[in-house]
Amino acid sequence: MKDIGQSTAVRGTRGLVFEECRIEAVPTTVLQVAGYEGCDSEVFIPSEAFGLPVAMIAEGAFAFCDKIKKVTIDSGIGYIGDRAFYRCKTLESVILPDSLELLGNGAFEECGELSIIALPSALAEIPKRAFADCPLDTITLPRNLSVIGEEAFRNCKFSDISLPPQLKTIGPRAFLDCWQLSRVTIPIGVKSIYAEAFSVSASNPNRWYYKMKIYCETKLPPTGWEKGWCGPEVVVVWNCPPNARRMVL
Repeated sequence: MKDIGQSTAVRGTRGLVFEECRIEAVPTTVLQVAGYEGCDSEVFIPSEAFGLPVAMIAEGAFAFCDKIKKVTIDSGIGYIGDRAFYRCKTLESVILPDSLELLGNGAFEECGELSIIALPSALAEIPKRAFADCPLDTITLPRNLSVIGEEAFRNCKFSDISLPPQLKTIGPRAFLDCWQLSRVTIPIGVKSIYAEAFSVSASNPNRWYYKMKIYCETKLPPTGWEKGWCGPEVVVVWNCPPNARRMVL
């Protein structure tokens, strides 16, 4: 976040390391979680510490932590920085607050045990590689989500996903190598689908098992769409209203 200026003050409690910082839009000093030095498998991140509000989790704060299995983030925290939980290979469960509005690039990338997550309604964008290489098989997307970024769900494990009606953009390779994804419905409001959004890479050993049905509620392909990116085993049905797609075989 470009409008943050950090001070040198550092405080710690329960393994969490806090730094004081200021946000231009907020006329007071706040704290951000800058790191974790504990050894607990379950971590609670509070929205207040030392009498100050905790506003965010900093870039790389928990990256490479190999002991954490569960993280609960208190209501009031609005921002999770780039690669905040990158390669937390034992992380199984994350409870996100309704207050979360911004998620950084690669925030949960390569969390090797993270299979289920619910994203809060205030989150409008899932950024680049946010959940890449996570074994997600269940996800709840925010109803007001408008952007799914580049490689956001690369190599995830879900077989079905419900895209929300407010979605506008699906970024390049957003679902690359999601070879178990068997069906998806593209809402009528989607304006752009970029390169290889639903592809399986040539090097993926499971590419021969990739069979998928895409139901598009729009009559014409969105900007950037090319059927070849989906692979020969993909069936695409255009102008398919929600109540009709269950009748398409």
